[in-house]
Amino acid sequence: MKKYFTLVFCGLLLSQLHAQIKTTINSSAKTVMTKGGADYYRVVAKGFICNRETNDDMLERDGKRDEIYLASTSVLIDANGYSMPQTSVKNRTRTMGDVNGRTKEERRCMAGSAIGSLGGIQTGDNVPDVEPWKNNAVPSGDLLPFVLWEGDLSGGKSVMITPTIMEYDGPDDFLTNLWHNSFVGQIAKIPMTFAQLPVALLTTGINTSNSIGQYDDSSPGVFAVPTVIQQFPYQFYRFNIESFTPVQRTQFLKDFAVVTSQPADRPIGSFDGSFQPLIMKFDAATIAQISQKDFGYGRGIVPIRFKDVSDLKGDYTVFYSFEKVTDEGQKNRVNIVNNDVFDPVVGYQLRNVYADDKVADVLNGGMENNTHIVLNSDKDIDSQKFKIKKANDYYFTFTNIYNNFNLDLLNKNDGNGSNIVTSAPDGSQTQQWAFVRYCDGSWVVRNVKTKRVIEVYNSNNSILAPLGQWDFSNAKNQRWFIEK
Repeated sequence: MKKYFTLVFCGLLLSQLHAQIKTTINSSAKTVMTKGGADYYRVVAKGFICNRETNDDMLERDGKRDEIYLASTSVLIDANGYSMPQTSVKNRTRTMGDVNGRTKEERRCMAGSAIGSLGGIQTGDNVPDVEPWKNNAVPSGDLLPFVLWEGDLSGGKSVMITPTIMEYDGPDDFLTNLWHNSFVGQIAKIPMTFAQLPVALLTTGINTSNSIGQYDDSSPGVFAVPTVIQQFPYQFYRFNIESFTPVQRTQFLKDFAVVTSQPADRPIGSFDGSFQPLIMKFDAATIAQISQKDFGYGRGIVPIRFKDVSDLKGDYTVFYSFEKVTDEGQKNRVNIVNNDVFDPVVGYQLRNVYADDKVADVLNGGMENNTHIVLNSDKDIDSQKFKIKKANDYYFTFTNIYNNFNLDLLNKNDGNGSNIVTSAPDGSQTQQWAFVRYCDGSWVVRNVKTKRVIEVYNSNNSILAPLGQWDFSNAKNQRWFIEK
């Protein structure tokens, strides 16, 4: 049976903080003064690897295998080292995993390869794709890539970020009770409660000697990999409970306790009955440096491992990107809630995730039944645009703006490999489609009659590559960004 968890986070008294916690931040961690307003940065979770799934309920009542979400809290620090009031940000992704039978209100998105073709994260899964650190989709708020924080660090400011990956256990109403009462909902109170305290009191812990000496693949907890800490020893912190007295240690473990009592979300990376958050702190100079470093996964990509004690089993590696943002149109991507509703009067393009420079098009602007749909360069023409309208309460039709025909299967053929075409509207099930939201913001488009999905044959990314239907395989050529 799955272990259920309630997380109790009791606010530490200010006097206790002064008495209990010693800072290890030295002069190299002090904020560097910067000039101008060009220091706008973003920290993004690109994706993750499930090294080992958590200890799951045999009945899988929360969904097949693991269901998880990413979350974070952050706060800006002024040039004098004090957290700035009203700059605390708390955010999270949707729950990712099995979407079968979930309510619309839960707003889950599909991730993972569990049996059933509707998601569920299991050991060995890479999300959203084989190389999650290469997820270059537009940052999309509650989907991947997930924006933990973004903002301007000019004028000597710095940012303190606490990343988390949470195992979902319910309840379903995550927009209210779950979110506000979860561990992440409670830990967000730290910067808001201590808005005028020196940041050193909240970031005591890891330094060069004890972090690298303590880290190895068998240790539970939350860690940036050693190659990162070696080069940036004063940007990643934990509470250094080893320096506490026995009484102080007991109080700390009580405040951060993970108790097995009832269904509740919990952070992955728990050990010794508690959870110690990893805290990242960057000013403009250090975030600029880390954005240019390659730790084996591309420039600015930092892997952080979240590993449970052995009986809880969870072990995930999340890939965080540190990047400078210069395009004004790409700013302000924090806490976006993606709308899953299609406007029936708007023309949408279907952009393939694998061939992301191409969109679905009517072959040669055909006006006849069974005209094939192919890939083509994006020309912003009517033959590349479709109105998406409800066929009934559950399913939709795609009507091409150019020829007013619906997406259909060639000659109503049920089998794998049947070409996608446009044909005159006839109300048949082969012209009706269902949508499944994938965790990177793309969609899987499934035919109502055959239960197969639209794909580009053989992952072909050339112009005139035909579209067809095939059994779902979680591949990039079977996913589509549906764009206005």
